[in-house]
Amino acid sequence: MKIAQVAMVLLLGIVLMSGLACGNSGVEPTPTPGPDPTPPPVEGSVELPEAYQYTRAWARDDETIVMHIWVKGEKSRADWSLYETSPAKNEKIKFIDDGEYKWIYEMDEHWAAKYQTEDMVHPAEEHMLWFSENYYGNMSEGDILSAMQATCDIDTQCSRASITGHETIDGQPCTKYTYRAYDDSEIVYWISNSGYLVQVEYTDTAGWTTTMKFTDIDLNPSVSDDIFDISKVAPGAIIVDMTAS
Repeated sequence: MKIAQVAMVLLLGIVLMSGLACGNSGVEPTPTPGPDPTPPPVEGSVELPEAYQYTRAWARDDETIVMHIWVKGEKSRADWSLYETSPAKNEKIKFIDDGEYKWIYEMDEHWAAKYQTEDMVHPAEEHMLWFSENYYGNMSEGDILSAMQATCDIDTQCSRASITGHETIDGQPCTKYTYRAYDDSEIVYWISNSGYLVQVEYTDTAGWTTTMKFTDIDLNPSVSDDIFDISKVAPGAIIVDMTAS
């Protein structure tokens, strides 16, 4: 796990919305480019079921970001909401991959940008990898720790990975795994007995801590294809076709 990458993912969430400008005045909307904020896959992690859903939320100062995620095979959707208390703001964007095209739907302005699937990776998609790359299924505590330590061994910034306790988070019994870097920053994972991520806490060298929570987790939901259909999600929206660009 690269500590610098974790810092980037937290910062990226705060600045994302300002980068997704609407398509008024003839300006074509484009997703905000940025560094891949996702930690490298841990050796030994396993694949999630074909369909799953969850909610991820994190906050900083007066800003809160919430993502509602649905995945079904090659299709995915992330409903992203940014809330600010001062000044008051509530921005909502839907990121959809229907298996053929990727869409960014800006709800307030009621427009949707259409992209070839292979031409772009939207920011929410990168953030979603936190959950999928840290799913361990029925692996034992020892096997999960061994997999984490194997990743730490090849990460020049990681000094050690260890089990640092057992806690119940939002009613979920969890094992607490801690990555500590040589600069004394650290990342703590709470992984449930069912092998999925419940909470992540990142503390930087200045002692500032950000907590990400994963809730409403369902690893076998009934997910309708309609939620990935832009014509049903955003009927009447202005479509900005970026596939011919």
